[in-house]
Amino acid sequence: MTTRHYHGAARRSLDRFPGGDWLRRNKLTAGIIAGATGLVVVVAIVIAGSSGSGAARPTKAPPKAPATSGTRWVEGSANANLNAVNAGVIALTNATARHNASAATTAGTRLAVAATTALHGAMPPVDAAVYRAALGSLIRAGHDAAAGRLAAATPLVKDGIAGLTTVTSRANAPRVP
Repeated sequence: MTTRHYHGAARRSLDRFPGGDWLRRNKLTAGIIAGATGLVVVVAIVIAGSSGSGAARPTKAPPKAPATSGTRWVEGSANANLNAVNAGVIALTNATARHNASAATTAGTRLAVAATTALHGAMPPVDAAVYRAALGSLIRAGHDAAAGRLAAATPLVKDGIAGLTTVTSRANAPRVP
């Protein structure tokens, strides 16, 4: 069996296009021209993108509202205490939802310690009595959870969180002229 070679047909197809012989003879030059053209296109796109309109550039953030004593309290001295109390509440809630008594005991102890620390920390500029009562509820909830009385701790956690939410929202309320 003989193998047929179609070199002649391929050669004739290149001959149909003007300059086909030049391309065959100068493959390296044609490759350099194609690469240079691609490079020019990429550079043009990059330059066009970097000198675009102002819509492509990020805008400046609006100026911050003037700080009130409540925002300074929440963002400053009370921040670590409130975060610790929040972490204790979350841990206790998760342990209760999983019905894990040992994790609830640990979380209750953590909550009681965090709420006690917050109680001895900086007081909010508004509703300090509500804040103290809310932390007192969370301390009792932590002690109840640590003792295994999760049913008694649940309403105390809800009351404590409601009180903290009230205080922080009033402390962060914008001043109305």
